[in-house]
Amino acid sequence: MLSNVDFEDGTLGDWTPHNVTGDQAWEPYTYSDNTFAKMSGYSSGSHANEDWLVSPELDFTGFISGNFIFDNAFNYDGNPLLLMVSTDYDGTSSPETFTWDDISDNATWSDGSFDWASANVDLSDYLGQKIYLAFKYTSTDAASSTWEVDNLFVYGVKTIGVGENSATSVAIYPNPATGYFNLSSNLEGQLSLMDVSGRVVLHTQVVSGNNTIDISNLTGGIYIANVILNDGSKATAKVMVK
Repeated sequence: MLSNVDFEDGTLGDWTPHNVTGDQAWEPYTYSDNTFAKMSGYSSGSHANEDWLVSPELDFTGFISGNFIFDNAFNYDGNPLLLMVSTDYDGTSSPETFTWDDISDNATWSDGSFDWASANVDLSDYLGQKIYLAFKYTSTDAASSTWEVDNLFVYGVKTIGVGENSATSVAIYPNPATGYFNLSSNLEGQLSLMDVSGRVVLHTQVVSGNNTIDISNLTGGIYIANVILNDGSKATAKVMVK
């Protein structure tokens, strides 16, 4: 795990806001008992803004895979939120003067009306490098959408990983499962559960010992459980939900 921020502590965690233009800025915001990062150029009317939310340095040296998982939602007319990546950013300066690749097309974005969408972005093109990720928000005096991001999780795998039939420290049972399954691990880590289309439907921390995973809101079918342990090892298993 390279970065994991859910904003529930009321801060932006290890992601840094940079205000280039305008008076508005990225901020933690709470609604319906959920805290996330929010950016809007609207304040008694639309205003021109350029605001970045930048990750800490992410070192993918020695990794064989890398991914960025995040949730996002938006509403109102305005420019789309952009997802950017840089290999030359210095970590402290205003980001707009550095080189950034626009990888927005690799992410899944909200359809609007503050409906949340989950994105899982493959960062394989940047393996072996030190990078920064960033959300770039822009608005104008004529249109200013509101964007929200949550559960920012960047991870990589340094080893080949263990499959479901290998001798591993991770076990999932019962399988098939109804309502919940147990995940047993001797290390802490992260669990991402994906449906067959690759959409992340559940993401949660794993503690050492037994974890009870609530899947009561999932429809029946086959899901893929990806467990990334804190030592960099990976376990993958199919989970049948009845």
